[in-house]
Amino acid sequence: MWDDTNSEYVSISLEDNNDKIFTYVKSSAGLGGLTYKSGRLINGLIDESTPRTVYMELDYANSEVRTYADTWQWNNGSNVHTNTVDFAGANVKNISNFQAWYQNWGTGDQIELSNLAVEMFSTAEPEGVYIAQKETHISANTVELNTFASLVVTTGDWVVVQAASNVDAWEENSIVFSGVGTTSPIQFSKQNAGATSYLWYAPVADAGIMDITLEVTNSAYATLGAYVVRSATGAAEVLAMPSTSATDLFAYTNIYEFGTSSTGVLIEAFAAYAEGMTLDNPNFVIDVDQGVGKRTVGTASFSDVSSITNIYSTSVTNRNGAVYGIAFGPATTTTPTDLYEAWVAEYPGLGSETSLSDDADGDLLANLSEYAMGGDPSDNADRGLFPEPSMQADSGTNYLQYVHYERADKEARGLDYILEVGTDLIFTNWSGSGIEFVGSGASGSSGFNAVTNRIMTDDEGVQFLHLQIELTP
Repeated sequence: MWDDTNSEYVSISLEDNNDKIFTYVKSSAGLGGLTYKSGRLINGLIDESTPRTVYMELDYANSEVRTYADTWQWNNGSNVHTNTVDFAGANVKNISNFQAWYQNWGTGDQIELSNLAVEMFSTAEPEGVYIAQKETHISANTVELNTFASLVVTTGDWVVVQAASNVDAWEENSIVFSGVGTTSPIQFSKQNAGATSYLWYAPVADAGIMDITLEVTNSAYATLGAYVVRSATGAAEVLAMPSTSATDLFAYTNIYEFGTSSTGVLIEAFAAYAEGMTLDNPNFVIDVDQGVGKRTVGTASFSDVSSITNIYSTSVTNRNGAVYGIAFGPATTTTPTDLYEAWVAEYPGLGSETSLSDDADGDLLANLSEYAMGGDPSDNADRGLFPEPSMQADSGTNYLQYVHYERADKEARGLDYILEVGTDLIFTNWSGSGIEFVGSGASGSSGFNAVTNRIMTDDEGVQFLHLQIELTP
């Protein structure tokens, strides 16, 4: 409800693709003879996931309805009038800040939003690594304390903020991340040539809302973009973070080298003094721009490429220019089998004897045991970190103490070290019962932990300890 004393706007937010929306705006009786006003959205003109603000003006004195957004349209009507629009295929992800107001208020005048209906359509999640959300902001050379983005994040996402400014005015604490946690400190870098490009980024630990606040006392003309990078399968990882800066040039080149063919997304900020800078990458979308190409932040998706070259150029000599970007791709998935095969590849002398059960050097230790204990499978004199038994007495009780060594990353390698005790080597009766765990900690050998167990020796005449090693691919 809006009137001459109450609130004059309502906000809505839609967080999905392919939305359908229709609205009615109804006036109280007697206001200029107009009973209802309604509106519709124009199909396909909303750019990607950029939120748009709609201002609808109701002027009953002149029987007019006007709009102040080039991608929206409101229709006049003297009676009930409804319209719908189907956004299927329009890639609409986010609509916010629907605002309406009534001019020339008189005593008792009122307008009412009587219906707002939204029909949501489920769509398949994007494949690979993609931008799940983006928010932009322009700073017009003012001191600011402004939360310009509230990002909906989940575990495994990355949050990235990039900015481009006309001067080197900001530092790491100029952007404040608040809300849910990150798995590591915020990483910050910048490239300065007078005009400056900035980068803040971090992986996300918890699902929720992460607010991004610009907190600056040193003012600058700047553009900012805040992004959520998400992987549809597994996790994303940083592929490259190139930057470049120079003065008095016509062109600025930023090259991303991935080493291998990769698919993912690129986020990049460019800052310059000259207007009219253009970028030769047709896949790059500028999300926010200030000064006709002077300061831009944007994104691009890429597929099956080993490098990307972005070249910004202008027809006039630019006094200063700086570029900073970050590229993400799918995190490399390394299986226990991959790690074992990488270890085997370090010993070309094994020839074809590379299976877990092979014993190429004839030292009676299979490759699996040498792998688990850090031995050299091609050298029978190097059996790795062999277990160390010893007799111990503790408070009048005698023990056989047994120290064996485990790889510190055994979980990633799929290794399991199983210690068992038995009383007969012919009719085996191996069991974990009766083994007392003493402790575990870093050993003197890098990458290995020492694990200590013991068994009492007073009750049994003969006992044997057996260390079994297993690998789960």
